[in-house]
Amino acid sequence: MRKKFLFTLIFVYSAILSLLLCGCYNNDPSIKYNNMRVRIREHIWITLPESAVIKKYEDTHGGFLGDGDLTATVLLKNDNESEEFIKTVEKKWMKLPINEEEFYEKYCCTFESVKGAIADIDSENGYIFYRDRFFEDNGEYTSFSYNYTLAYFQPDTRTLHLYALDT
Repeated sequence: MRKKFLFTLIFVYSAILSLLLCGCYNNDPSIKYNNMRVRIREHIWITLPESAVIKKYEDTHGGFLGDGDLTATVLLKNDNESEEFIKTVEKKWMKLPINEEEFYEKYCCTFESVKGAIADIDSENGYIFYRDRFFEDNGEYTSFSYNYTLAYFQPDTRTLHLYALDT
């Protein structure tokens, strides 16, 4: 009787686990592409134009705590929707070149320390967006955890670069 109960319990547990794992798997590329767009929007607080093309998207988040980084490069087309996106960036983001002292006073870190993740930053041209997500969640700056987003828009090439780090 005890063996039968144990066998039934293991079978039910395995069936539930199998259903959960199958429900989490979806290989539809359009869903993955839309999820990339949503993740980028969550980081920069601006919706990408429908015509924008995601040239590169690498997300290493995983594991129990979800540590990792996200790197994306998006190319904007020459259309009205992209122009609206660019106007929003120009209005809400910091124009380069930036004053290092002002950046440090505002974010308690140097621009040099966070810009290394995006190799293509032209320090004299473009717009940047920086968020310290640890500060947003906890109300304090600390060196124990680095959770930030850095985005750089290059108007000459109409290219958006995004880097997000979670430690």
